[in-house]
Amino acid sequence: MLMKYIFILITALIFSSGFSLSADARNFVWSDPDLGYSLMFSESWTMNLATGTGDDVERAKFILPGRGDPFCRIAAKRDKRFMIHTVEAYRHILFDEIRWDYWDHVTADMNDRFFYFANDGGLSQGSARYTLLDYSPVSEEERTESKEPVILRRAMIYASIYGDLHMVIHCDAPQASFNKHLPAFNQLLSMVHFVPQYTVQKTGWYRNFLNDGDTSVHRYKPGSFDSLTRQEPEKIEYERKYRSHP
Repeated sequence: MLMKYIFILITALIFSSGFSLSADARNFVWSDPDLGYSLMFSESWTMNLATGTGDDVERAKFILPGRGDPFCRIAAKRDKRFMIHTVEAYRHILFDEIRWDYWDHVTADMNDRFFYFANDGGLSQGSARYTLLDYSPVSEEERTESKEPVILRRAMIYASIYGDLHMVIHCDAPQASFNKHLPAFNQLLSMVHFVPQYTVQKTGWYRNFLNDGDTSVHRYKPGSFDSLTRQEPEKIEYERKYRSHP
């Protein structure tokens, strides 16, 4: 009976927090009412809602069972700097925006970082960049003072800018078990869905006119057609021949 009341209390807290959560058999869908994106996750994940405020705010954290608490957390904000550009341009924008100084800022709270790479990728409908690194969760001074062994960790971090949404997803686990949890991390990343802001067709909602053949358009010589008076070319030729000279 006690567990029943705890479940009811947790459910009430989730719905009163402003986030929506729906479920079918073994999967749940969480949607962010402020930023619009959504995420499907399986029942093997435990979701914690964020309560912080400010820039790059953490929106939610998803935790897997296991030693070292493997997790993925989502930070997102509005970023309207690049909305003037087409969706094709975002790949180049990300390459310019998300460089090593960006990763250095995102991972500033980690110690003894060792980056393996930074590559191009994708997140939902948008382009993304991602990196893989090892780090220590505690500083060298804390390691010296601590009598407990330090569990080194590995992190995979995705960053994407899509329309006015700037998102960072950080998936993390102890080094020794990271590969074990990697399929679950990748599955969660693949379930992120942005609110569509661009048509998936280059021609919009029209037929694919890009496949049309060459079109020949007849036009008169410059100045041969008066669009204001709608005079016929024959009349213009008459005016030119008989009235152009005094």
